[in-house]
Amino acid sequence: MRQRHIPVEVALEVLLDPDGAYPSPAGPAPDREVRWRPYDDQVVEVVIDMTDDTIVSAWITRVNP
Repeated sequence: MRQRHIPVEVALEVLLDPDGAYPSPAGPAPDREVRWRPYDDQVVEVVIDMTDDTIVSAWITRVNP
């Protein structure tokens, strides 16, 4: 599978001004939130640590037109 690059600027936009958010599933890290935003026919999602507002992980999901 080809890895896609997420520009830092886009990850920061998702962090600061997401189009949506949902709580991370309960488990070992209940203090995390997933934020998302569309980007170039894709959706960028980032996991945020709510204790210090840092990005823990990020990924892109392709959206079918």
